[in-house]
Amino acid sequence: MTRSTLALVLVVTVLIVPGFSAVRSSVSPPASTRQIQQLSNRQPGRPPAADWQFTKTDHFEVAYTQELTPEVERVGAQAEHAYQRVSSDLQHALSIRPMLVLFSTRGELERALASGTVPRHHEHILLALDTPGRTESEFVHELAHVFTFDIVPSSARTDFPRWMIEGLAEFQRGEWTEEGSAVVREWLGTNGLPRLSDLPLVTSAEQTRLLTIFGHAAFDFLESRAGQGGVRQLLLSLQTNADTPTQKYVTAVGLSSDDFDRRFGEYLRARFSVRR
Repeated sequence: MTRSTLALVLVVTVLIVPGFSAVRSSVSPPASTRQIQQLSNRQPGRPPAADWQFTKTDHFEVAYTQELTPEVERVGAQAEHAYQRVSSDLQHALSIRPMLVLFSTRGELERALASGTVPRHHEHILLALDTPGRTESEFVHELAHVFTFDIVPSSARTDFPRWMIEGLAEFQRGEWTEEGSAVVREWLGTNGLPRLSDLPLVTSAEQTRLLTIFGHAAFDFLESRAGQGGVRQLLLSLQTNADTPTQKYVTAVGLSSDDFDRRFGEYLRARFSVRR
């Protein structure tokens, strides 16, 4: 996926006082900017574009309709806080300015995608403000994707594994869900922890969910051995195609491929308090 085709659809909530619910909100699969552009090029007769208004924060363009004006400052502040968090962790400043596109409801967001009335831009984060969720933590997850693709060139992402892409984003978000913790404990309790070398590149939705959990644990393991700087060094190492991303991850952890699965399992048993 190239930078020009990356767009992230993020579903968040309107919160009067900043705070996050205990249940993770749904995040739609990424839609591509190319798809948005193709839809916007449809023949005459398509619904007219929304009456978009535009503003900027330090690191984002923001598109919104007039009725959402009262929400712009709050959402922008949350986006900026998330940006500072990810930028500080990865010691990187984005070379691009993503566009936050605000919608009153999920239905409006979907109709805009279908009719091609989303404002054109090279990066989109689309936000429906009527769906419960954890705004800032989800911003962190999605911005981690943007930062990853800004650091690692498209030429080096041809075999980027899903566990690494989604796992890094969840690691940056920093929170373990009850579901994720339960899956890890089940793996450990049944000796079913997947082997790193066996993880698939092409996945179904259910496999992606499990790979995201595995990847989150894998980046926790990397940080435990190499610190947050080890995560950044891994991303920098991914700028070349000398080895596969998985091989580079194992190198960053500081283990041989033969030792990794055993040591990873030992770490998780201690981390999640699961005995043999």
